[in-house]
Amino acid sequence: MRKTLVAATAAALLIGGVAPTFAQQEKPAAERSESERQRPPRFTEQDRAAFTAARLAGLKAGLQLTAQQEPHWAALESSLRANADDRAEQRDEQREERGERTRPDTLEALTNRAERLRGQADRLAKVAEAAKPLFDSLDDAQKRRFGILLRDSIGEGPFAGAAHGWQRGR
Repeated sequence: MRKTLVAATAAALLIGGVAPTFAQQEKPAAERSESERQRPPRFTEQDRAAFTAARLAGLKAGLQLTAQQEPHWAALESSLRANADDRAEQRDEQREERGERTRPDTLEALTNRAERLRGQADRLAKVAEAAKPLFDSLDDAQKRRFGILLRDSIGEGPFAGAAHGWQRGR
């Protein structure tokens, strides 16, 4: 049981640390402007899909589901994939908005942040609803691992920043 959790964590770290190295650039370095050379390459849709799949695989492997628990997995997986898609869409919209306008004033920034948080709350409520049947079927050890692994799967855990930190150039 512990070996599976260690393997899932190692896989998440490996993907988080190695995948950015292989990301393709849109233009050869010699053809990019100075500002483009200073900015890291964009996190592609393929990169996002790969990280989502890895997080879900890590969550499922870490839980070590029994045959009776397995039927509850599909609803949670579907919800987590939809959450990841919605988050990516929201980030793309924010990126487009930033490119089209000047810096928002304080009130506008607060309003925008509130809208993003409402969207996040809605997405997390859907994940919680989908997770409930599976969570109720887990034993105590699985429930303990579930909390840690789920945070990573929704992009808030200790390993979730690997992809997003690279994207933001951290």
